[in-house]
Amino acid sequence: GLWASRQRALKNTNSLQKNREDALQEIGFQWEGSSCNAPANISYEMKWNGWLNLLKKYKSVHGNCEVPFNHFEDGRNLGLWASRQRALKKANLLRKDREDDLKKIGFQWERDRNSTPWEDWFNLLNSYKNTHGHCNVPRKHIENGRKLGLWLKNQRAQQRRNALLEGREYLLNKLGVVWI
Repeated sequence: GLWASRQRALKNTNSLQKNREDALQEIGFQWEGSSCNAPANISYEMKWNGWLNLLKKYKSVHGNCEVPFNHFEDGRNLGLWASRQRALKKANLLRKDREDDLKKIGFQWERDRNSTPWEDWFNLLNSYKNTHGHCNVPRKHIENGRKLGLWLKNQRAQQRRNALLEGREYLLNKLGVVWI
């Protein structure tokens, strides 16, 4: 994991305290890990490429690589994986070839700090529309663990009370929401 990679990086830069290195050595810590290219590591490499392909799939649907943290793709938590790639890069532990692969597809290293929870919900509704071809989400529908149908019901209620911000109503109209 990230912690083990950090220990390897500290050792490689002669920054790991001797007592910690000795303690890790004593418990059989593997100094060659996910960053080595040994044949035993092929399955790890294949797994990483599988994640990259999921990210490419996400981008083909959503038009960007800004995966919400709790987003699952094919039953796998792609949002968490993307977050880990950012953390690895920040800690200077992400391999250069992987960083380059992510850059090539437009991966955002910094999450948009201006993104609001409403925008996350809107993106979830957009994803639903891309999958189902419409925005008529059943009230009890759950998408990626979130109650999207209930959220849309609340947007409609706000719109009826003229309490929905104009920009939000415009975006929902543009997406094709029917205000029943």
